[in-house]
Amino acid sequence: MMKKHTTQKIAGALIPAALFLGLASSVLAESIVSKEVNPRVPAGTKAQVKTTVKADALRDREESSTDRDVAAIDKRIADLSNMKTRVLDMKHLNAAQKATFSASIDSTIGTLTTLKAKIIADTTAADRKADRLAIAQSVRVYMLVMPQIRIAAAADRANTVADMLTALDTKFSTRISEAKAAGKDVAALLAAQADMKLKVADAKVQAVAAITAASGLTPDNGDKVKMEANAKALKTARTELKAAEKDLKAAFADVRIITAGLKDADLKIKSEGSNR
Repeated sequence: MMKKHTTQKIAGALIPAALFLGLASSVLAESIVSKEVNPRVPAGTKAQVKTTVKADALRDREESSTDRDVAAIDKRIADLSNMKTRVLDMKHLNAAQKATFSASIDSTIGTLTTLKAKIIADTTAADRKADRLAIAQSVRVYMLVMPQIRIAAAADRANTVADMLTALDTKFSTRISEAKAAGKDVAALLAAQADMKLKVADAKVQAVAAITAASGLTPDNGDKVKMEANAKALKTARTELKAAEKDLKAAFADVRIITAGLKDADLKIKSEGSNR
């Protein structure tokens, strides 16, 4: 009995001891892991949980910010690539102007591509901060190049319309001569045609001036004086484009006058011929 009783005592003592040792091992392991995460925060505390949550939230914000930065760069690269295609298709830019615009676009795309790769590879907050400053700088370049190309595109369209009106003027001359030979009063038609020619010629001058004002600009790189000069040049170019647009609208008004006059003269000619 003594032996059995003694055995039961020993077993009864060992079970709580084993449980204690198991709990102690668990706490010790948790303590070791916690110290690896943050050695200054005691294991198993609310502070440890908060620190982990904050770290996760910060990482998520950084990843989200990186994704936004990369998406913004991709959009700018796509915009610039599309603009380069438009530049190469422009009919009224000479080879030197196309080369200048294309080189500017290629340089900007190259800078953005390099910046994108660096942002993706960033591992520290300092690197991310520096690259975000670089993004701001790239935006300044982008905000110069894009208006330049848009101005060139608008000027190219203005010149294209002017060429169409010039071709139409040749047809008008033939029809007006026929009406005059038929004895019709074409004074108003000739006046409208002369005004149309002047407006078309002036539109071309304004379009060329707009391209010239915008094509030679380079990024200011933080230089306030140059930034103001660039802004002034772009404003001048836009003013030239507005003047070209105004000229073309006036030329179209003349087209309507001439078209209506020729139609009326043609009807009268046919009417007179049918009475004979």
